[in-house]
Amino acid sequence: MQSLNQTVRPRHHRWRWLVLVIIVMVGYGYGQFYYQKDRQIARINQVINRPQLDLTPYAVSATTDLAVTRTNLQPLQRYFHNDPRATAAFKANLRRGKNTAAIKLVQSGHYFGIFPKYLLQLQPYHVQVLTNHPRSQLQFNHRPAGELDGADSRYYLDLGLLFPGRYHLAVTSKVASRHLTESAIVNVWRDQTIDLKIKTATFQVRSIPDGTVYLNDKKVKQLDATGSAWFKNYPIAKDTELYVIGRYRGRRIRSRSVVDFNRYIHFDSSSASAAISGYDDSLTYSGNEPRDIYQNDDGSYVVNPIWPGLISEQAAAKTFYLAFKRPQLAMFGPNFKPDQLARIKATIKAARQASHLRRVKTKVVVSQVLPAGRNLSAVNFKLIYTITSKTPDAKTTKVKQRYSPTLVRRKSLRLGGYQRIETYVFNQAQLRLLAGQQVITDIGTLKSATHTKKDAN
Repeated sequence: MQSLNQTVRPRHHRWRWLVLVIIVMVGYGYGQFYYQKDRQIARINQVINRPQLDLTPYAVSATTDLAVTRTNLQPLQRYFHNDPRATAAFKANLRRGKNTAAIKLVQSGHYFGIFPKYLLQLQPYHVQVLTNHPRSQLQFNHRPAGELDGADSRYYLDLGLLFPGRYHLAVTSKVASRHLTESAIVNVWRDQTIDLKIKTATFQVRSIPDGTVYLNDKKVKQLDATGSAWFKNYPIAKDTELYVIGRYRGRRIRSRSVVDFNRYIHFDSSSASAAISGYDDSLTYSGNEPRDIYQNDDGSYVVNPIWPGLISEQAAAKTFYLAFKRPQLAMFGPNFKPDQLARIKATIKAARQASHLRRVKTKVVVSQVLPAGRNLSAVNFKLIYTITSKTPDAKTTKVKQRYSPTLVRRKSLRLGGYQRIETYVFNQAQLRLLAGQQVITDIGTLKSATHTKKDAN
């Protein structure tokens, strides 16, 4: 018989243990999900190119000589923020488990002592700055860093260890009673001595009308209505970076950066005398050139930043010539319908088979090409039809129609890739193939004009 004094354990203690076990199991299951390697990589990829976010929880230094802080890591984030292609390559390599000498994905400890923790191991690099004038002052990421020391036109300042990334440097010197500042944007991926010797160059920037010129991320000049501005005796360093920012219909557009000044500009021959106005100084901007820095016939230097995917004048003329001569549906954007193409073809065919015409020649003259966004161009052009009648004197009439602007998108990333017309260029008001001899007043219908105007031009 059970003693009356025996203590019976309350059942609610069992429930507490059961609830605790359930919480542990749920927490472990969530941890298994949240701390998966692929999910940790995804969180790293979300912050690697966003300097406003904190990267420190996801990084570790390869040496104890340089601490991981938010300030120390922001140059790396700025580098990836400014280079989308490098960002895409980094993210792909991280997912594939491919490391580089500068950045490695390593397992470093555990979360809660259970789940493996994966971090970016960053390799610091030793960096120093060199200039060529005494008593020069250095600014490092817009903060004073001290005076460079040395002799015989070689003055140094040691910056110590830096994580990989994008850094802004500026050296200020007094030369011939002038205060000159030499700045550069440097991408650090190895031990290096950064050359900030002060050299000056005179050059002209040509780009989009009213665009803004930036040198080393600093707004320095506004282009005029022709897209031109002169820089006279301007300090140029080895790592100087120039680009142009503008707007097209309210949308911000940016050119590629020009970084090869030292490769193409010979500083000994670049002087302010080259800025004397010449024959082609006021010509309207006409698009990309084969190189972003070149010399005019008079020896002056021109900096013409490349715009991604901007169509050339020759390619634009060919694109619109084919569209008016032999239009195909693939030439146009998604708003162009097959029934519209059928009516256009019927109209062109009817015009060309008109009994009173001997010949109709088609010509496209492009007057200007401007960037309208990545791989998007705004083209101003003139369509010219030269119409020869079957009269004894073979009377010739020229019909001109201006189009501005018409948008063209490059569909292939390869240079000179396939072009597609985004703006609908055919309509009843503009499609006047035979104006002066016959006028198209309705699609597929020809009506004799009451007036003929001969264009001697």
